Amino acid sequence: MPTVKISAKSARQIFHGCEPEYIATVCKGACCRSSAGPILVTLLPREQQTFVARGYRVADNLLEPGAKRCPFQNGGNLCSLHGSAIPGKPFGCIASPFMLSTKDTLIIRNRYRLLRCYKDGVLPAYRAFRASLDLLFGEPEAERICALLDGGSGDFPAEMLADSYEALRWGDGAKKAEAATRRG
Repeated sequence: MPTVKISAKSARQIFHGCEPEYIATVCKGACCRSSAGPILVTLLPREQQTFVARGYRVADNLLEPGAKRCPFQNGGNLCSLHGSAIPGKPFGCIASPFMLSTKDTLIIRNRYRLLRCYKDGVLPAYRAFRASLDLLFGEPEAERICALLDGGSGDFPAEMLADSYEALRWGDGAKKAEAATRRG
């Protein structure tokens, strides 16, 4: 398992949790929309066939939404795949709040600090996005991470699941490639 560093400062940023009522009435699923062009939903190679079979188009490892809104978002702003326990929800959707820096430090994605939920609640990111940590680290390690952060720890190492590490790096690479194509 790869060892990454947890940025305590980043993990303690305050967010509102993703409760359905808050999504429907306050944030309106802003994390599932883009202001700069089509929303980028990366699909791992192992996920792509499933979504093609469901009738979605996939190109260059990205779900082709054709709009600024994720195609999974329904009219009430909730994701039709809402909840990390739903089988088949793309890895990139669940892991989205977090990214690895070039030095393998787990941090909150910059775009999340532009969302309505940032500083609009009382939950630190590691609690607001706990499902993401469970996916990336497995439940026992995610629980250890939360306990250390609850206890006031500074930055510390944690063991990320190897598949999750590779998937997180791969997804960020796919998004960077698409952004370069758009600028090109």
